[in-house]
Amino acid sequence: MEKNKHSWHRIIGTAIFPSLILAFSLGQTTVFAGLSWEYKARDTIYAISSSTDSNIIAMGSRDSHIYLFNREGRLLWNYKTKGTIRSIALSPGGKFVAAGSEDKHLYLFNTKGDLLWSREFPGIVSSVSISRDGKVVAGAIRRWGKYDLYLFDHFGNKLWEFEPYFEIYTISLSADGTAIAVGTRGGTIYLFDSSGEITWEGQLDYAIMSLDFSLDSRFIAVGSQDGKVYLFDRAGKMLWQYQTEGEVNAICCSGDGKILLWSENEVLLAADIDSLVYAVPRRASILRIIIPLIVIIGMIVLLVFTRGGRGIVSKYNLKTRKISGIFWRHKFSYLLLLPTISLLIIFNYYPAFSGIYHAFTKWNPGIYTKFIGMQNFKEILSNKYLQVGMINLVILVIANFLKVLTIPLLVAELIFHLRSRVAQYRFRTLFVIPMVIPTVAVILIWVMIYDPNIGLLNNFLRAVGLPQFTHSWLGERQTALASIIFFGFPWIGVFPFLIYLGGLYSIPPALFDASLIDGAGVVKRFWHIDFPLLSSQIRLLIILTFIGTLQDFYLILIMTGGGPFDATYVPALELYYSAFKFLKFGYACSIGVILVAVMLIGTIFYMRYIKSAVEYKA
Repeated sequence: MEKNKHSWHRIIGTAIFPSLILAFSLGQTTVFAGLSWEYKARDTIYAISSSTDSNIIAMGSRDSHIYLFNREGRLLWNYKTKGTIRSIALSPGGKFVAAGSEDKHLYLFNTKGDLLWSREFPGIVSSVSISRDGKVVAGAIRRWGKYDLYLFDHFGNKLWEFEPYFEIYTISLSADGTAIAVGTRGGTIYLFDSSGEITWEGQLDYAIMSLDFSLDSRFIAVGSQDGKVYLFDRAGKMLWQYQTEGEVNAICCSGDGKILLWSENEVLLAADIDSLVYAVPRRASILRIIIPLIVIIGMIVLLVFTRGGRGIVSKYNLKTRKISGIFWRHKFSYLLLLPTISLLIIFNYYPAFSGIYHAFTKWNPGIYTKFIGMQNFKEILSNKYLQVGMINLVILVIANFLKVLTIPLLVAELIFHLRSRVAQYRFRTLFVIPMVIPTVAVILIWVMIYDPNIGLLNNFLRAVGLPQFTHSWLGERQTALASIIFFGFPWIGVFPFLIYLGGLYSIPPALFDASLIDGAGVVKRFWHIDFPLLSSQIRLLIILTFIGTLQDFYLILIMTGGGPFDATYVPALELYYSAFKFLKFGYACSIGVILVAVMLIGTIFYMRYIKSAVEYKA
């Protein structure tokens, strides 16, 4: 019987695992030719543009830099802003560079790298474009869910403004300044004339990430979120399309119409249009259906036509009858539990399993879902923000452990050993009252304390004659993370304080009386009675602090946004930005899966291998 059991396991493993590996590894491939050169940026490229003769190429990336290259790919200059470069436009003559940044500024440079002017807006400059002579600059501004189209002259004066009814992703101004092409999140392309009237519109399957006019304004190149490159004529007719291997974040046509440039994540690609091979991806959608069916049929055959399979089925039927009887006898109780179980499944378990599934996809909710296997996890390994974030996370975890294990425990001990019960009650109430203050309000108060001009901390240092120690606490790389750690000083958290206090009240008074008879002082009593009997509470707080630190990002989001640059970045913040700032929901799910795995491993390791002398029993 034991032999048959092991044989059965081997059969199942042999049948299922190779099939699953094959099914998950099936993807798509494309043919690519004509690659001229490539440049590896420090982070994801979000914008590119080319001059008429293709001798000058401008690029903007997530690392807040604007880059200028020559035709051979040599870097001419770069300029650092205070936010991710969402769009960039080079005039056809190559004399001017316009850039839109998440620092809410629109910049105009000459090709020497001199800043000619910049304009600040109430929202993020999500897209820019410039005419052939550089005398007209167009910009799309995103503010609180609304969008505005602006047209400026060469000196930064506003020519006209238009508020559309749709969500703008990208814009392109024709060389003569008479037409504006607009791409939306819903995959719609609009063409406006100079007065703001729509002349035609077209619909694609996925979000329009980037588009660009040819020099003669006859053609429009389009890059979409599903990794396709399109070429349309001015009348809206599609001339050809090309399937890339990654999301096309930026695209542009050269002035001679022979060179097409686009970016796939962190790589800038340049290719001759004539040598591009139209590639139809070899999808394995049919195999992904057939292989699971084969696995299921194989399992059914094993269960029905083998001795081990029939034994499992008979045992399963017996157990099923027993369970059904139990359910029937207590049917009313289970009926009352049904609403709660249903809500748990819908709002807890379904999102969790959905996140695990979508971690292996390129996903934009309500628009598309595309299986990409382990590609998201491979991208995580090369994500510099996550690498820095993991280091910052380790520092924050250690700091939070020290906060939880020291000051709240000390305060709880002091209050517990007060002789007067009335005094205990009053002090306990005073320490619990701050819990009613919204956390966001407390964070904003600390932001004001750290303010370099009117903040309490710098003004105090100036008042005591120490102006040399003043800093822009949240704006300097050397002090930003320390300022985050110092938040909430003196770190008397209400929750750990109450947990410790409740644990002290649960200690039998006879133990304290015995320690007094034995002549134990305060320190000995703490180390030999209080601390050992609080071990269960300490274990609980360590686990909750570990999980909470891995999940928490709102403090950093409000105070620094992860900056300056990446000084206060944490993985949970990268998850948030990936999903709701860069709309990479599948990638965000993969980060979430890794964080959950780290939480589980850390918690299980601590619970299994770090034992306490006394277990807390409720």
